[in-house]
Formats: sequence, C-alpha cells, structure tokens
Amino acid sequence: STQSTGENYLLQAKKLYEQLQAATQLQGATFDRRIADIEAAIHAIKKGGFETLLAVELLEVQVLLKKLKRIQKAALEVQKLSQQTIAIMKSYNKPPDVVVQVMRSVFLLLGNKMSELQTWPDILIQLNKIGKTNTKRRIQCCVPEDIEWSHARKVELILCKYDEELVFDTTQALGVFYNWAECIADERLALPEKLTEKHKSSGLFGAARPPPLPEGGIVSSGTPPTRKKKNKPPPEPPAPKGKKEGKKKKKTSPTAIRVGGDQSGNLPPPPKFLFNGDR
Repeated sequence: STQSTGENYLLQAKKLYEQLQAATQLQGATFDRRIADIEAAIHAIKKGGFETLLAVELLEVQVLLKKLKRIQKAALEVQKLSQQTIAIMKSYNKPPDVVVQVMRSVFLLLGNKMSELQTWPDILIQLNKIGKTNTKRRIQCCVPEDIEWSHARKVELILCKYDEELVFDTTQALGVFYNWAECIADERLALPEKLTEKHKSSGLFGAARPPPLPEGGIVSSGTPPTRKKKNKPPPEPPAPKGKKEGKKKKKTSPTAIRVGGDQSGNLPPPPKFLFNGDR
C-alpha cells in the first residue's frame, strides 16, 4: 500500500508538471500573438486533458486566435485583388468621401504621415507606387508591432463612421482595404501603446524574428584570435634581412626596465599578453 501511495503521488506530480508546462506554453503564445504557437499550445492543453483546469485561459486564447486568423485572412484578401478591381477605384476624379477616408486610413497604418495624405491626388501617388513600395506588398509585410499607436487610434475614429456594407457597395476593392484596416488597427490597439523590445521581436502570425545565434551562443571571444593571426605573419618573412631582428629585440626590451630587474637578462621573459600575442 505504501508503494502504491508513492506511485499515486508520483503520477499526480507528473500531471501537475505537465499542466504547468501547458499553461506556460499558452501564456508565451498569447504574449507573442503568433497563430502557429497558439494552435500548438491549445493542442498541448487538449492532449493533456487540461481543458477543464485551464478553461478560462483556453476560452480567452481561442477568442484571440479567431481575431488573428481574421487579420490573416484580411491580408490574404488584399493580395487576391486584381489590378482591374483596384483600377476602378483609381479612376475616380472626385471620389466619395468614404473612398478618401478608407484609403487614407490604409496608408496611415502603413506608416505614411497625415501631411502626405491630404487630398485624393496625394493618396493616388501612394496607391500608384510599384516595386517594393507597392501597396499590396506593403500590406503583406505589415505587422501590428510596426504601426504607431496614434495612427491606429486615428484610423479607428475614421472607420467607425462607416458601415461595412456601405463600403463594399462602393467598390469591392475598397471593402477589402476597409476590412484589413479595421482588423489591423484593432489588433494594434490591443497591444501596449509603448512596445517593449520583446514585443517587437515577436510579431504577428510568424513575423520575422532576429536570426538565431550559432551553437554555443554569443561568440564575442572569437575576435581576438583573428587579430593574432593578422599580427603573426609579418615577423616570419623579414627574419633573413636582419633589420627586423633588431625590432624584435626592441620588443623584448621591457625586460630591462622591469621593477627589481638587475639588467643582466637573467629574469624570466615578460608575460605574453604584454605583446598582444606577438611572442
């Protein structure tokens, strides 16, 4: 009975440890707000049978996951827009106010200043850019952490004036841009106004992180050896000439002025670090 009691305690401790691991994984995934990590954390909770014990946390993260997937879908819908569909919107000489305001919101979220988006021709300049500054490409690369909080707040105040159905009825392209802007602004406002470095290095649904360090961690100790290698070759070629031998003797001269020295040369040689590895 004592053995079975001990085994029961061991099983309970193991289960508790697994629960703690699952909860920690979920907390980290929620902070990073990355779809793949959140899905993996939810899977770990269900696999371990912790749905009841972590019911509140699970419900909150499922709501977050749904929102992040909506943002991802909105960004993909923008990529699917054809040039012809966007061209219809560009063809306006005097567009309705909703067109100007929605597209102004899009470019505010992409980092443009309000001074660059005062009129419809100003907005068309941004919309007509090609290459790396193409609007669709910029949206594809945009993550909430890159957006200024004040810009997201302005966009929220602009878009709340318009009904989504009304926007889609104007043009299909405008509705798609509206949907993306609303989603991404909402997500940015859900983050702290002033982001920490940890927030910036995480990113939404797998945004790029700094490259991992090589095995063994930081290699700051690797630079001194390269300097030694550069200093070693010069002494070897000049050796036959004789003049450079004198230079070598000058380098060994510190032995003659060492404290307590008897000038006889019988003292041990100075430490190697005094010569930066040349000896």
